[in-house]
Amino acid sequence: MLSTNPKGNGLDYQALLRPYFRSWKWLIASCLFAIMIALVYLRYATPEYEVKSKIQIILEQNAASELSAFQDLGILSGEGNSKIEDEIEILNSRTNFIDLVKKLGLNVKIESVGRISDSELYQNPPFKISFLSPDSTVFNSRINFTINVVSESAILVTKSKDDEMSEHFFGSMITVDNVEMIITPSSESVSNLIGKTYKISVSPVTDVAQKYQAKMNISIVSQFSDIVNLSLKDPVEEKARDIINTLIQIYNDNGIQDKKTIADRTSDFINDRIAEISEELSSVDGSAVQYKSSRGITDVASQANINLNVGAESQRQLQDVEMQRSIAYSMRDLVESQDEFDVLPTNIGLSDGTVASTVARYNQMVLERNRLLESSNRRNPIIVNLDQELGALKQTLQSSLASTTNNLDLQASNISGQLRRINSKLY
Repeated sequence: MLSTNPKGNGLDYQALLRPYFRSWKWLIASCLFAIMIALVYLRYATPEYEVKSKIQIILEQNAASELSAFQDLGILSGEGNSKIEDEIEILNSRTNFIDLVKKLGLNVKIESVGRISDSELYQNPPFKISFLSPDSTVFNSRINFTINVVSESAILVTKSKDDEMSEHFFGSMITVDNVEMIITPSSESVSNLIGKTYKISVSPVTDVAQKYQAKMNISIVSQFSDIVNLSLKDPVEEKARDIINTLIQIYNDNGIQDKKTIADRTSDFINDRIAEISEELSSVDGSAVQYKSSRGITDVASQANINLNVGAESQRQLQDVEMQRSIAYSMRDLVESQDEFDVLPTNIGLSDGTVASTVARYNQMVLERNRLLESSNRRNPIIVNLDQELGALKQTLQSSLASTTNNLDLQASNISGQLRRINSKLY
């Protein structure tokens, strides 16, 4: 029953609040506890940053003009942006996000282990992970392991809390779940990393692509606008910015490549038509030759021309093989003459993919070694381990080049024999 004020008809507020005044200590304690919980949450909660961008979808001129004409007449309300929506679907396609993840290396995540929460190190990771396994293996692997830095050259690697730690050295090859890698420190002062723990996670590229594809928000500014909004929320602001910028770049590059593909397809069609016309003309000439032959009229010059054409094609093939053989021999001599590890030329025209991939891995490790030598010496255990790995790669490269030169020698010999037979016919 509510009490009333004896001096009037109002409520007695003192009587209402009196029971709460008796528990004022608990009220203050509850408020202080709530404030502490809020401060702890704000301190350790993972914030999310939203990054936004706008792009303009430029359609083909004819299509755009036709759509605008219908829109001016009040027709196609709501349907005029069908092509814009198609471009949005292309922009947000799974293939684009897979290319994005590969380009930014988002399938590899490095986190610093904290007392309460872990924080991702995206911009300035403490060390660099160079995978020696093929991309097809790395891009489909799911690996989680922890690194404890125990000295300037040694680390402890463990897969889970129950597994035993294995000691490795910076620059030596480490194998985790059949994936081979080399870990080197990014910082010049490795002593700053001693005693710290880091979590490394490698996820399948398709899973990471699907994750960011679901998080990306793409929408049209207005009903008939060709401006598209892109927004993404992520705990790492710089990563969200890189994802949006890279997605736009991939979309533009694919658009250029699509136009080139169409142009090439058109060119191939025209060339095929020219070939068909040429074949038809050749069949007409063949009928004339058959008519002459049936009457004893032979054309020695025609046969000579055929032999000359075949000989010219064989000569061109021989020149190509000789060029590749010369490059292979020069590359082999360059590798064998190296007293110090130095970068090798790439994209030199050799058709052997094994040589190209080995050279790429070799150069990557040489550049990492040169970077470490700027702040260290050759006796550093990391440099020593890298030298051993580079020596093994150099032997692999020499073996590949030897095989390549042998194959090219055999091809040149076969083509030369064919040329000698053609020349004998011409004589």
